[in-house]
Amino acid sequence: MEIKCERLTLKPLSLKELETYMASREKFEESSNLNVSGVKLEGECCEELLEIIESNPGVWSSNDYLSYTLWLLIDTKLKSIVGQFWFNGKPTENGELEMFFSIEKPFRKKGYATEAVKALLEWVKGSQMFRVLLVEAFDHNLAAINSLKKLGFRKIEPDTDSFLSFSEEDEELPISTNYFLVAYAKDLKSEELDFEV
Repeated sequence: MEIKCERLTLKPLSLKELETYMASREKFEESSNLNVSGVKLEGECCEELLEIIESNPGVWSSNDYLSYTLWLLIDTKLKSIVGQFWFNGKPTENGELEMFFSIEKPFRKKGYATEAVKALLEWVKGSQMFRVLLVEAFDHNLAAINSLKKLGFRKIEPDTDSFLSFSEEDEELPISTNYFLVAYAKDLKSEELDFEV
């Protein structure tokens, strides 16, 4: 299963592909006839993916895996991985699903994220995988915020009880804001959402 758009192929990795990618991105790129980037998957990311695999063994034999796996953004013409995204697992009872995005440095500010999310939103109307897509963007990442607004995402007002996160070095992380978009089901009422609008 893949989603194709103007420049990109959005490819959700099967369990076998994900395990290959985690073991060696280079080997994955070679076996997929992609340009070898030399980029290594960070240990922290591998640990998170391994935890997802181990804690959700039953999802890999059905389409449920689409909510748990890593999706690659592949520039079809360049034959290169330009980014990836993943979801936080199964949608909530209200059909809300959070998405995490990463565009690789050489490919940022070229419209890849906008193109990928637009294609995903078109696809979800038929698949009905989720009803509401949530995305978090750091407040200093104006390119991401502008992209989300262009796609029709709306800002979720911050919870007054929220707190700042700190890294292991006790440095304050950048403040982020959540955005949402109702992907389909225009009759969805704001009181049905798990957050304040």
